Amino acid sequence: FIVNLASADLLLSFTVLPFSATLEVLGYWVLGRIFCDIWAAVDVLCCTASILSLCAISIDRYIGVRYSLRYPTLVTRRKAILALLSVWVLSTVIPIGPLLGWKEPAPNDDKECGVTEEPFYALFSSLGSFYIPLAVILVM
Repeated sequence: FIVNLASADLLLSFTVLPFSATLEVLGYWVLGRIFCDIWAAVDVLCCTASILSLCAISIDRYIGVRYSLRYPTLVTRRKAILALLSVWVLSTVIPIGPLLGWKEPAPNDDKECGVTEEPFYALFSSLGSFYIPLAVILVM
């Protein structure tokens, strides 16, 4: 689970942060509308994968403490792989909406770029990427 968390964070640092830095330094987006949409989706994907990995770690540790004697039979290699696949599938579901059109109309200026602020998508993504994992981590 730790390697998965590190992978998500490394992917974020190599694919998202350099372009975020460019946007911050220049004050405008230089790479066009299509790459903006892809960049925003990868940003949400990596951040969601990181948060869901933390969620998986907290569930794993809870099981390890609460059911310490049965842990090896409860958390098998197959179940761990299934949990990691679930992290990445759920992390892919959340950012795919704006790529498929679930977003507000694109601004006329290609020099503007950001994650969509469409209200229902914002609610969906914040619940799935932050609030529900937060609740799981707090309960664990």
